[in-house]
Amino acid sequence: MISATVQPKVISTGNTDSSLGLKSRILDLLKRGDCDSYGYIEKRVIEEIGPNKAKGVEILKNVLVNSNNPFVLSQAASVCKFMGKDAAEAKGELIYVLENWGPIVKIEAVRALGEIGPEARNAVPLLISTAFNILLPQVAAEATIALVKVGGGVQDREIVELVLVKLLKERGNEHGTWYAAIHGIAKLDEHKVVPTLIKVIQESNIRLALESISEIGPDAEKAVPALITVLKNGTFNRDKAAEALVSIGKKAVPALERLGMEDPRCVNIVIGIISRIALSEENKTPHYNRPSLHSFLHPIESAW
Repeated sequence: MISATVQPKVISTGNTDSSLGLKSRILDLLKRGDCDSYGYIEKRVIEEIGPNKAKGVEILKNVLVNSNNPFVLSQAASVCKFMGKDAAEAKGELIYVLENWGPIVKIEAVRALGEIGPEARNAVPLLISTAFNILLPQVAAEATIALVKVGGGVQDREIVELVLVKLLKERGNEHGTWYAAIHGIAKLDEHKVVPTLIKVIQESNIRLALESISEIGPDAEKAVPALITVLKNGTFNRDKAAEALVSIGKKAVPALERLGMEDPRCVNIVIGIISRIALSEENKTPHYNRPSLHSFLHPIESAW
């Protein structure tokens, strides 16, 4: 994949009175900072652009590579986000500001690239590096979401899946990136979520993986052997493994009983877990009546 870095340049929007008037109105709107309503300025700009989408995108491209005002740049990128695929011609300029500006601009550029989708696939390498930026966790989480939207097609899907698994293993302390990666995997192939979490538990023993299994509940039955291993090893994540087993419920009981008979060190914790499972089933508490795997994987569809 080739880089699409764009150097600052003046993009002509024509010299007609109408185009100059449109440019002036758009710039005036982008400079406004007196509106707290989300999306208000963006919608006003899109109304001004009207059917002249190509001309409007040219104006936005000009702003993205020539403005020195981060607020204006952020607003321009946000307009591209609202325009989605109609702003595909601005993908190079969005990549440019993502590379060269600070967090408030980066985050809107990332979101805009995500909404453009596969047409912005030359942004995949930069989105990957942004997703691993430990200094900007919120931008990294947004980049993870955008990466799936942009690179989830046939051409890039394999590398995107590998990146998401790597993020799960390396960014386990950052809830935003973690859950963006989990939901990204679900978006690509929902059936890979639990096997991926099992792999992460086996190789990294990350607490967030154990928490995710707890949230999935009975649908994560295949994770029982990995959870039993965590109990046997006596790591500091034992409590999270126990919670996950309680969440899985009665499907975990046979494996727990075997563990109690095979390893005397685990008898007390096994008794405790089985007792909690029995109590949850008897009382039908919310802890036992977990949502389905689909419900866990899609709690915030608006982000996707």
